[in-house]
Amino acid sequence: SEASIVFDEAENRLHTIKAVMVATLGS
Repeated sequence: SEASIVFDEAENRLHTIKAVMVATLGS
């Protein structure tokens, strides 16, 4: 459904932000 697509995109964005934060804090 359309709602699950929006949710998947939001989840992917969250993982991306988390990865960037980890990379920034880790360096």
